[in-house]
Amino acid sequence: VPFARLSQEYQRIHKEGGVIASITPC
Repeated sequence: VPFARLSQEYQRIHKEGGVIASITPC
């Protein structure tokens, strides 16, 4: 997965409620 794509997904999920925290490494 390209970093650009990952960043885009991060921003999108963050908009939806920040659920990214459960699928991203700390």
